Amino acid sequence: MRAAVAALRPRDGLFAVDVDDAVLKAAMSFIPYMPLILRLGFPLGLLALEFAAPLLGGGPRRFTSMDGERAEAYLRRWERAGGLRGTMLNGMRSLVLICFYQQPRVLAAMEVDWQGRADRLTAARARLAASGAGTEA
Repeated sequence: MRAAVAALRPRDGLFAVDVDDAVLKAAMSFIPYMPLILRLGFPLGLLALEFAAPLLGGGPRRFTSMDGERAEAYLRRWERAGGLRGTMLNGMRSLVLICFYQQPRVLAAMEVDWQGRADRLTAARARLAASGAGTEA
């Protein structure tokens, strides 16, 4: 899963932050909440991703031993394959990206301040409530 996180998450420019361990931890903590069939199938999908490389044109090596460029090309082949492989890859990509974009360091790099926005909106709502606006019956 660590190699999948490294290959699937954005890395350039704004996203050149070291959050792979946090993304991996967040992704793994989500697995118990998946439907039973996905919880059982997820490890099998990871095994297929790891050991199918020689059979699927990924070269004579396992996925975890590929460099970044080769791993990305291998994953693109999985995506283009469609069917079960494409679906598995899209699900894994979704999980990785959800976990990536919720990381505080990534949000800070994108200059997203959810707490500041929530504080401003709460203060604005309190002002509206205090002024009696919106209380007409």
